[in-house]
Amino acid sequence: MKKTRLNKSNTFLLLLLLATLGAGLPVLAACDDTKYRTQIVTYKELDEQVQGYGDTRCRYYTGPRGGLRCKIRLRGTLYYPLASAYDHPVGQPAPDFPAILINHGSEQTFEADNKFCDHAEYFVPKGYIVFVPFRRGHGDDDQGERNMSTGVYIEDLLDDFVNGTNNYVHNTNCTNRSCYKAELLKEQADEEIAQAMDWLERRNDVKTDPGEPRDYRIAIMGISYGGAVTVFANRHDLGQKAAVAFSPGAQQWDPSVNCIPGDPNCGTDFQRSLISAAGGADKPAYYLQAKWDYDTRASIDLAYAHAYGSNDPQHSRGWNAAIFPYVNPCIDANDDPRPCTSADYQSIHAGFFKDVGKWGPTVSDFLKRNKVT
Repeated sequence: MKKTRLNKSNTFLLLLLLATLGAGLPVLAACDDTKYRTQIVTYKELDEQVQGYGDTRCRYYTGPRGGLRCKIRLRGTLYYPLASAYDHPVGQPAPDFPAILINHGSEQTFEADNKFCDHAEYFVPKGYIVFVPFRRGHGDDDQGERNMSTGVYIEDLLDDFVNGTNNYVHNTNCTNRSCYKAELLKEQADEEIAQAMDWLERRNDVKTDPGEPRDYRIAIMGISYGGAVTVFANRHDLGQKAAVAFSPGAQQWDPSVNCIPGDPNCGTDFQRSLISAAGGADKPAYYLQAKWDYDTRASIDLAYAHAYGSNDPQHSRGWNAAIFPYVNPCIDANDDPRPCTSADYQSIHAGFFKDVGKWGPTVSDFLKRNKVT
């Protein structure tokens, strides 16, 4: 792990409360893969003899000479411009591009070759590389291990911990699911996302600042669990210039408690852990979600913690926050309000992130102002 560097920037980025979205839910078309190239890649690979079962990234097996072995193979989807380093004319400098690393949510399986292709379709033609690393136990299971990252799926690990079935080793002092969930996502940020960033930084087509070969133009982005992972990752200097967290931990806020901002004893264990991470953010961050998501206090509280986490609270640090107006899904056929269900909130939670055209311009502006361009 690279050492965390104190962010000394006192740049203040205006809080955005956007009110320009359409009234209806978007009709989203299939991705157009003529706008980018796609490749499934391995960003971390390891096969070694080990002494125990403590690493949940591993697929454990007995080696040919006996002894316990751990195989780690972490996969991801890479989207990159058509005029890439692999197509440039011989003798001419290879082009390079800023990059966006996108952290997926809690879903265990998905189609690997088009995961977040909506985002690639928006950002790659604008000159970005988009990389979607699959964290442990996630990926495409249609072809076995080929497009699936090794390791234990987080919800299986949490269920085993809560139910006491002891199918896995749990190296934790937590006593409840909320605490352990935060601990596991923090671990994934410190391991998978750090490794994915190292992999990106070894590529010769990822842009660096002129004269600064180790100063990469990379942003970390994520949704839901991936939004939380983004916040946890941003407490370190992993080489990112900025972070964009969509609905981070929106389902983890205590619905029965309205905390006073900055109260360290209020809310769920997960809530407090994520707020603490935002307070220790290393780089500027943008916290955003749509109205009618599960709980918009997540973005508000994290932005507050980020702002006041500076050693100079009178001048804050670089941050943005926005709650986007969005259609109320809890309306019946007669246009009358009805009780909202989890499915209603989920439709906004997932749908807003997929609707790149709604938030893309303001996120693009944030990235440009933080040199991810």
